[in-house]
Amino acid sequence: IADCINATIINDCNLNGICINNTCQCFIGYDLSDILCTTCLPNFTRSADLQRCIHAENCQFDNQECGNHGKCQPKTPTSPTSEFLCDCDKGYKGKFCSDCSHNYYKINQKCVYKDCISDLNQPTECSNFGKCINQKCSCQNENMNQFCSDCAQNFKFHNKKCRKDLCGDCNQKGVCGYDTFTRSFQCSCHFNYNSSSQCTECSNFYSQESNCRFCLQNYDIQKNCARCINQFDPATNCSSCYKGFSIESSCVDCQFDNFDTQKNCKVCKPNFDFSTNCQTCMSGYKTENGNCVKQNFLMIIIFSSFGGAIFIFCVVAGGFFINKK
Repeated sequence: IADCINATIINDCNLNGICINNTCQCFIGYDLSDILCTTCLPNFTRSADLQRCIHAENCQFDNQECGNHGKCQPKTPTSPTSEFLCDCDKGYKGKFCSDCSHNYYKINQKCVYKDCISDLNQPTECSNFGKCINQKCSCQNENMNQFCSDCAQNFKFHNKKCRKDLCGDCNQKGVCGYDTFTRSFQCSCHFNYNSSSQCTECSNFYSQESNCRFCLQNYDIQKNCARCINQFDPATNCSSCYKGFSIESSCVDCQFDNFDTQKNCKVCKPNFDFSTNCQTCMSGYKTENGNCVKQNFLMIIIFSSFGGAIFIFCVVAGGFFINKK
């Protein structure tokens, strides 16, 4: 009876040999006396996948015999009959690279370096959120800590990602929340503290001494302390007036008399003469109650004849003159 019948397939030899002339030619490591290639030779044992016989002390075929954690290489490369040994990858040791080196721990058939394990009593590789590469965790998400177990310092977890935390404790004068515009955690401060300073400084020109409740001197509380009151000049931090206004009046009135506050003290009040620095009225006007009013003329003409001559008496604005005809 033939051992096998088809030379083109190896199923008849239990996948462990080739059928040639109706006889199984077993692969290396199998007992040739077993016509169906099912028994390993002495000093050989079944591989983990049960698909081949491997040497009990040395690797012989490929890297699978080294647990895929090393290379099966000849002990003496220059000798074709040299025995083969496993040259293990970093972190692995043993004849078949099945053990872990010092400071490496076996996790799911993989040797993981200690710096990639947060808890050696319950070891996981990078907290199951990354891979240990070159003895360091490479996390699935950016900005995570050393073990990928949480966000790194100054980051917080939001929507499956670690976002920048700009809050701190908000100086205990605000609450921390996620800002969708900046994609970071920001302080929402109480009163008038500035969120960009983590609630340590006042916004605009509120007073630090008042716990950001009141403005600095000469700033307008009605404008959130962002503008000066009256006509104080913001270029001087509201410490002096715009040109022409009087500091004695808190920049309400003009520095000099008869200038017009409605015109920012740059021109005279109506009918005052700018050439005299607004101290006198223009021609044809007179001062009355602090204003320049139009001067009125009262003319009285008296005709008189005396000795053949005609006299005209004119009274103009309180005076008079005589004209003889």
